[in-house]
Amino acid sequence: MEKADQKSVILGVKNVKKRFGGIQALKGVSVTLYEGEILGLIGPNGAGKTTLFNCIAGVYHPDEGEILFKGRHIEKLSPNRIAGLGIARTFQIVRPFKTLSVIENVMVALGHRNYIGYGRLFKKPKIDDYERAIELLKTVGLDGKKDEISANLSLGELRRLEVARALALNPEIILLDEPYAGLRRHEEGRISEMILDLKKRGLSIIIVEHRVRLLMELVERVVVLDMGEIIAEGSPEEVKRNPRVIKAYLGEEEVA
Repeated sequence: MEKADQKSVILGVKNVKKRFGGIQALKGVSVTLYEGEILGLIGPNGAGKTTLFNCIAGVYHPDEGEILFKGRHIEKLSPNRIAGLGIARTFQIVRPFKTLSVIENVMVALGHRNYIGYGRLFKKPKIDDYERAIELLKTVGLDGKKDEISANLSLGELRRLEVARALALNPEIILLDEPYAGLRRHEEGRISEMILDLKKRGLSIIIVEHRVRLLMELVERVVVLDMGEIIAEGSPEEVKRNPRVIKAYLGEEEVA
């Protein structure tokens, strides 16, 4: 397998700091993501993981530091500009359009390409949008549910629908926020298969996840945050054996 340092950097987070009032959520965080890599981001609650995701996605602007996507500064751009450039994300709490069918949810996401300005009020979905939506649903294993009302899906299916909607943006990077949270064992396996397939399709992926065992089976590198600082970075095996990580987050039972 090609080593990460032989790949091109697609995303560079450099010395990013973010404060909320008297709380320093990020204290000079630097992270590199390589093309085609799956990177894990772990740490206890309040470590700064979601804040980092929000800075990358443009929800927050860093107080200091730089974020570069393919060499371009994005730290001051809006979320829609960043999404348009090629960075998509999912959320731990899924929020589909519950009264729409599965395929209609994806077609709404695809509409960003065609419905710009006042003209969007008078346009109808294109046939190729429907076909593209089918392709995306096949990618996440939901094409058999295309006509199902999304409110009827299981949590695991909703998480895969969330990924399909993110893929409608045609991203090069996808940020996955706790994709395994609340899932049953058989659903966990489908999520893992989907993530590995996304990597095969050329996407670069960052995963925030508390289900460390599942995460470690997927990722090539792991970054560990604690109290807004990176306390460890390396391969899954290196991170699992790091005394600081064991003390701050994993606990002895995780590495037994």
